[in-house]
Amino acid sequence: MAHVQGGSRLQVLNFVIFPHLNFDLPFFGADLVTLPGGLLITLDMQFLFGGDAHYQAKYTGAIKQIFQGHQPHLPWGGDFPEEPKQFFSPAFLWTRPKETEVVETRLFAAFKDYLAAYSDLVDRAEQMTWGAKLDSI
Repeated sequence: MAHVQGGSRLQVLNFVIFPHLNFDLPFFGADLVTLPGGLLITLDMQFLFGGDAHYQAKYTGAIKQIFQGHQPHLPWGGDFPEEPKQFFSPAFLWTRPKETEVVETRLFAAFKDYLAAYSDLVDRAEQMTWGAKLDSI
């Protein structure tokens, strides 16, 4: 977890869970950035391995319904650089809310739901060997 306090013009809260590499788990990531032009927010389970559709579906399924439930209240944040998109799931929550109340209510609820889903994945995670994983991708 990192917090950058740059006064009223810049604040960044970055929260990432890096799984132990002996477990086939995605990263959990949440970012809240406050800039003079507004808020930038991301929330996702980011893949350890990229393009494999089966692998992506395995972890996107855990948050897809959560994403669909929160997306109407936290709409897509607009342009996002193409290069990093490959590391995010189809349930990537990227939003730019205008009101602080949305962060305190809707976003906090989404954060708790995503984190609970991640915790469930961690509870069910099985230890793996790298050779077996590398052979499957």
